[in-house]
Amino acid sequence: MLNQFSRTQLLLGPEGMARLYNKKVAVFGNRRISAVGILKT
Repeated sequence: MLNQFSRTQLLLGPEGMARLYNKKVAVFGNRRISAVGILKT
């Protein structure tokens, strides 16, 4: 594995990573439940 985002890069591809990079992302969670939301601006 090259870095901590290698698997995400393989899944989303270059275009998806560029789109994700330009978004605001909120991560909520605890030990049992976690959720990720992409905030629209």
